Amino acid sequence: MKIKDIIDTTKNNYTINGKEYLPMYIGYTEGNMMKREKLFSKIGDTIDNLFGNNVMIAGIAKKTYTSLDMMHFLPSTLSPKE
Repeated sequence: MKIKDIIDTTKNNYTINGKEYLPMYIGYTEGNMMKREKLFSKIGDTIDNLFGNNVMIAGIAKKTYTSLDMMHFLPSTLSPKE
């Protein structure tokens, strides 16, 4: 499975309880490390102020045995935080 197969390009943000969250897709290894550190437990969990943004875990990729396993992916339409 390619990382692009799990990314929903039609949804650039989510509003949950009146707060805006960016969808974040995570590589396999990074996702498992974040779970062990109890940053989240399942798809749909939210994390406030991660990398300066509120994010919702939108997907975790299957293992690729490449550097993609360690990456975080956010929508490309984001403008930089000031």
